[in-house]
Amino acid sequence: MHKGVKIALDPSPVQIVLLRKHTGTARFVYNHLLAYIQEEYDKGNKVSTNFYQLRKHWNSVKAEAAPWWNECSKEAASYGCESLSRAFANFFEGRKSGREVGYPRFKSKN
Repeated sequence: MHKGVKIALDPSPVQIVLLRKHTGTARFVYNHLLAYIQEEYDKGNKVSTNFYQLRKHWNSVKAEAAPWWNECSKEAASYGCESLSRAFANFFEGRKSGREVGYPRFKSKN
Protein backbone atom coordinates (compact mmCIF):
# COMPACT_ATOMS: atom_id res chain seq x y z
CA MET A 1 0.00 0.00 0.00
CA HIS A 2 1.27 3.46 -0.94
CA LYS A 3 0.42 6.54 1.03
CA GLY A 4 0.49 10.01 -0.51
CA VAL A 5 1.52 13.07 1.40
CA LYS A 6 0.93 16.65 0.30
CA ILE A 7 3.31 19.32 1.51
CA ALA A 8 2.69 22.98 0.84
CA LEU A 9 5.73 24.94 -0.27
CA ASP A 10 6.19 28.27 1.43
CA PRO A 11 9.42 29.67 -0.01
CA SER A 12 10.95 32.85 1.28
CA PRO A 13 11.44 35.77 -1.14
CA VAL A 14 15.09 34.76 -1.62
CA GLN A 15 14.07 31.18 -2.37
CA ILE A 16 11.47 32.38 -4.88
CA VAL A 17 14.19 34.25 -6.76
CA LEU A 18 16.38 31.13 -6.80
CA LEU A 19 13.51 28.94 -8.00
CA ARG A 20 12.80 31.37 -10.84
CA LYS A 21 16.49 31.52 -11.80
CA HIS A 22 16.70 27.74 -12.00
CA THR A 23 13.53 27.30 -14.04
CA GLY A 24 14.62 30.17 -16.30
CA THR A 25 18.00 28.53 -16.80
CA ALA A 26 16.41 25.24 -17.85
CA ARG A 27 14.12 27.08 -20.30
CA PHE A 28 16.99 29.17 -21.68
CA VAL A 29 19.17 26.09 -22.30
CA TYR A 30 16.27 24.26 -23.98
CA ASN A 31 15.53 27.21 -26.28
CA HIS A 32 19.21 27.89 -27.02
CA LEU A 33 19.87 24.27 -28.01
CA LEU A 34 16.68 24.07 -30.07
CA ALA A 35 17.75 27.20 -31.98
CA TYR A 36 21.21 25.66 -32.49
CA ILE A 37 19.74 22.41 -33.85
CA GLN A 38 17.39 24.24 -36.22
CA GLU A 39 20.22 26.47 -37.44
CA GLU A 40 22.43 23.46 -38.16
CA TYR A 41 19.61 21.61 -39.97
CA ASP A 42 18.96 24.70 -42.08
CA LYS A 43 22.63 24.70 -43.07
CA GLY A 44 22.31 21.04 -44.08
CA ASN A 45 24.37 19.68 -41.18
CA LYS A 46 23.28 16.72 -39.10
CA VAL A 47 23.18 17.27 -35.36
CA SER A 48 22.78 14.64 -32.70
CA THR A 49 19.83 15.14 -30.37
CA ASN A 50 21.33 12.72 -27.86
CA PHE A 51 21.34 14.07 -24.29
CA TYR A 52 25.08 13.67 -23.88
CA GLN A 53 25.86 15.42 -27.17
CA LEU A 54 23.50 18.29 -26.31
CA ARG A 55 25.08 18.64 -22.89
CA LYS A 56 28.56 18.55 -24.41
CA HIS A 57 27.61 21.32 -26.84
CA TRP A 58 26.06 23.38 -24.03
CA ASN A 59 29.21 23.05 -21.92
CA SER A 60 31.28 24.33 -24.84
CA VAL A 61 29.14 27.46 -25.39
CA LYS A 62 27.75 28.28 -21.96
CA ALA A 63 30.40 30.88 -21.08
CA GLU A 64 29.48 32.95 -24.16
CA ALA A 65 25.75 32.22 -24.32
CA ALA A 66 24.98 32.64 -20.62
CA PRO A 67 27.66 34.43 -18.58
CA TRP A 68 25.42 34.02 -15.51
CA TRP A 69 25.38 30.20 -15.77
CA ASN A 70 27.38 29.66 -12.56
CA GLU A 71 24.68 31.33 -10.43
CA CYS A 72 22.51 28.23 -10.81
CA SER A 73 22.97 24.54 -10.28
CA LYS A 74 24.46 22.63 -13.20
CA GLU A 75 21.45 20.34 -12.93
CA ALA A 76 19.14 23.16 -14.06
CA ALA A 77 21.03 23.33 -17.37
CA SER A 78 21.19 19.57 -17.53
CA TYR A 79 17.41 19.40 -17.19
CA GLY A 80 17.03 21.72 -20.19
CA CYS A 81 19.26 19.38 -22.24
CA GLU A 82 17.34 16.35 -21.04
CA SER A 83 13.94 17.89 -21.81
CA LEU A 84 14.97 18.74 -25.37
CA SER A 85 16.49 15.31 -25.91
CA ARG A 86 13.25 13.68 -24.70
CA ALA A 87 11.17 15.98 -26.92
CA PHE A 88 13.15 14.94 -30.00
CA ALA A 89 13.02 11.26 -28.98
CA ASN A 90 9.22 11.50 -28.72
CA PHE A 91 9.04 13.30 -32.06
CA PHE A 92 11.15 10.71 -33.90
CA GLU A 93 9.42 7.77 -32.19
CA GLY A 94 6.03 9.24 -33.08
CA ARG A 95 7.03 9.51 -36.74
CA LYS A 96 8.10 5.85 -36.78
CA SER A 97 4.92 4.60 -35.13
CA GLY A 98 2.52 6.83 -37.06
CA ARG A 99 1.44 8.90 -34.06
CA GLU A 100 1.24 12.63 -34.50
CA VAL A 101 3.81 14.14 -32.17
CA GLY A 102 4.73 17.70 -32.96
CA TYR A 103 8.22 19.01 -33.55
CA PRO A 104 9.69 20.49 -30.34
CA ARG A 105 8.70 24.12 -29.87
CA PHE A 106 10.34 26.97 -28.04
CA LYS A 107 9.27 27.41 -24.44
CA SER A 108 8.00 30.70 -23.12
CA LYS A 109 7.85 32.07 -19.61
CA ASN A 110 4.05 31.92 -19.67
